[in-house]
Amino acid sequence: MIRPMATPSGDDPRAGDVVAGRYRIERPLGEGGMAQVFQATDLAGGRRIALKLLRKEVAQSPEAVQRLRQEGEVLSQLQHPAIVAVETYGQIESGQLFLAMELLEGETLRARLRRTPQLSPEELAPVVAGIVAGLEAAHGAGVVHRDLKPDNVFLARLPGQPGFQVKILDFGISKVTGADRLTRTGQVLGTPRYMAPEQLAAERDLDARVDVYALGVMLYEALAGRSPFLTSSPSELIVAIIHGKTTPLRAARPDVSPEIEAVVARAMARAREARFATARALGEAFLTLAAPAGPSERRSGPGTVALGAMPPGPDAPPASSDESLRPGTFSAFQAATPPPGAEDPAAATVPGRRAGR
Repeated sequence: MIRPMATPSGDDPRAGDVVAGRYRIERPLGEGGMAQVFQATDLAGGRRIALKLLRKEVAQSPEAVQRLRQEGEVLSQLQHPAIVAVETYGQIESGQLFLAMELLEGETLRARLRRTPQLSPEELAPVVAGIVAGLEAAHGAGVVHRDLKPDNVFLARLPGQPGFQVKILDFGISKVTGADRLTRTGQVLGTPRYMAPEQLAAERDLDARVDVYALGVMLYEALAGRSPFLTSSPSELIVAIIHGKTTPLRAARPDVSPEIEAVVARAMARAREARFATARALGEAFLTLAAPAGPSERRSGPGTVALGAMPPGPDAPPASSDESLRPGTFSAFQAATPPPGAEDPAAATVPGRRAGR
């Protein structure tokens, strides 16, 4: 039975409710402090989608409303294979905002690391290529994610194909060039463990290098199987990040090469000027070391998957017939064997699961 959408004074949305006269809720998929996420069916076409709905209790908060609206606007503009797609967004009669997004089946990078805490550089290569491709698209559009972490990187199963497609999720606290400032002076948003020192210090002029830093922390964790910060309390963690007190990667994972250790350390440099200037630069440095074999030695048979192409850099030479195999570029890693177990990921989930802060 199809029931009208619950009003703000009624019960929480449940199976059978229809949102915006079009999306029938099937089941809950996740929730956060600001929003709930449901699997829903688009009655206009019969397709399954992920519906992110602002909670009623925060629907009266101008900042919460603006953040969800900004996420809808950002995702509508960032049409890239490595970024979760939003189909539409709007407001229902109760005043709650909603996002209708593509439904993803697979697992987050966090879930993948719970199953296999330590990955090899080769296993990480397709994941890094996809993350960097998505970040390059976002940064090129003037968008800094600011909450990059394994929970917000999804390894989406491809119907009828082996492998996975990387999807970056949750742009709810992203910084958009030219947009109205949503963060008050001194307000810190994000997940501390992955926040650059300047982000923890609530500096105003944050740029894409905060995402470079976060990716560096993720690389460390995926390789070492533990955090680079050996602390026992939130205050100790903040002090360690601000002062750049990290455990060397090879102390936790001796079989990692000194060159890869140097790449990860540079990505996590305390001073932003010492980091890689762009996500692309970090990706190229890591991927060249992670898969140094020549093009003819790279696997390109069954079990490969495109992770989202990146546009050539400003100094890239003209494309040639073998451009997709030119070493030292992301295109050389577009087809990469997925990590073991990625062909059969965990239960389906959706973008926006960690909706609240």
